[in-house]
Amino acid sequence: MGASKYSPALKARLAKANRMIAAEGENYTHMMQADLVELAMALSDEDYDRARSIVYDIESRAGTFDWPLVTRAAALMRELLDEGRGTSPAMSVIRDSIALMMRNKMKGMPAEGMVLLETLKAAVGRELGS
Repeated sequence: MGASKYSPALKARLAKANRMIAAEGENYTHMMQADLVELAMALSDEDYDRARSIVYDIESRAGTFDWPLVTRAAALMRELLDEGRGTSPAMSVIRDSIALMMRNKMKGMPAEGMVLLETLKAAVGRELGS
């Protein structure tokens, strides 16, 4: 590919940013646990705008820290919220599944996580009648 186009100063800044992201990633499971508790409270209070905001945060941060299964599961939660199904059984199952993914360190795209995700998609499809 040839010589790098980036200056040493820019390379140093990129390396520092990557180290900062990696350090935050170490704390991600704790952040996720807090988000799931906050989400449960928002849903219990029927504060769906707040719940949607939390789900969006989960979805966007998960991708940053290499948790694509969590990103996809959060997208399913957002779909349920967008359809007015915040109190659906599928919402609780997805929330519990995300907690399971975090406990079992299902980072990346492990096969068992993909099976779980497909099951969640089917549950959401049944819930939404599609």
